[in-house]
Amino acid sequence: MKKILLITFISMIFGIFIPTVSVNEAKIKNIKPNSITMSVGERAKIRTKIKKKIKWRSNNKKIVTVSKKGILKAKKPGKAKISAYVGKQKTVYNVTVLKNTDNTISVLGQDVIFSQPTPAPTDTPGALNTPKPADTPTPTPYSGEDVSDIWLFFDINESEIKPETTLLTGSVDNKNYETAIKVKVNGTLTAEKQLLNGEDTFSLEVDFSNYKPGDEVIISREYTGNLPVHPNVRILNHAKRFLIIKDYPIVADAWLYFDVDQEYITPETTFITGGVIMPSYETAIRVKVNDAIIAEQKLLNGEETFSLNTDFSGYQTGDEVVISREYIGTNTNPSLAIWNQHKTFLITEP
Repeated sequence: MKKILLITFISMIFGIFIPTVSVNEAKIKNIKPNSITMSVGERAKIRTKIKKKIKWRSNNKKIVTVSKKGILKAKKPGKAKISAYVGKQKTVYNVTVLKNTDNTISVLGQDVIFSQPTPAPTDTPGALNTPKPADTPTPTPYSGEDVSDIWLFFDINESEIKPETTLLTGSVDNKNYETAIKVKVNGTLTAEKQLLNGEDTFSLEVDFSNYKPGDEVIISREYTGNLPVHPNVRILNHAKRFLIIKDYPIVADAWLYFDVDQEYITPETTFITGGVIMPSYETAIRVKVNDAIIAEQKLLNGEETFSLNTDFSGYQTGDEVVISREYIGTNTNPSLAIWNQHKTFLITEP
């Protein structure tokens, strides 16, 4: 059964519509609101709250197509752009289509079956109707199990993985089977936990600090035992796929307010002091006279106050002084607007 991702976008201020992504019950998020990762053969429906007519267009139909109703279909591995037009407004979705090999289903947070079933014994010529000796028992799976597929299901307590994640915990079904919990990043094994004594929970220490948002994490439970298995029984490994995401703790617009202690500025003023709110944002306090910067102080370590040495002796009464607080950081949420602030003075007589 194919998995369908649901993607929504909403109308924002200034008439700009910005997409947001909602991905299944595991609450895994793409790195960017307008970034979509799919696998070959997978479909994604872009659901909107816009009542106006939307025109859809793919710049590479060999990679991914889009219908008039906003339904994407991944054709082959590669990258493409899906554009949504509402009047003169435009939103672009960056789509990456991954190769879907074997039994892997590349859907964020969804269960992934990537192992091949245990093969049944191959018949030899003349043996098709040969009865087995009476004293040779038929191999059976683990005591108490029915003769059917055995799924090594497990659950992960973490709903998302970030570079700061240091521990992965969870629980398993069919605990009597000897298995291993393995963590791979971009195909490389980074952590492993053996479950050999009927444990029904697990805990792994992990280090994702050297990886970046968008790197693929596969957490799997794999059979490592040697129990006799009935020919009709398959022991199926189980895995879950995540993408490392950024941590965006703030989900509202940020206003970089600040205060200046000086009530007026004269040619004799030699320093500017004040305080800021939201000190966790990396910002710079800048002093400009007639649009030329004459002083600057960067606030990078959570400072709540500032003090700048200034020299206004070469300027005249009436010259304009603009003191601003401007954002200079890089770890911003694409859906978060950060608003710089400024205060304006005129140089006055002492």
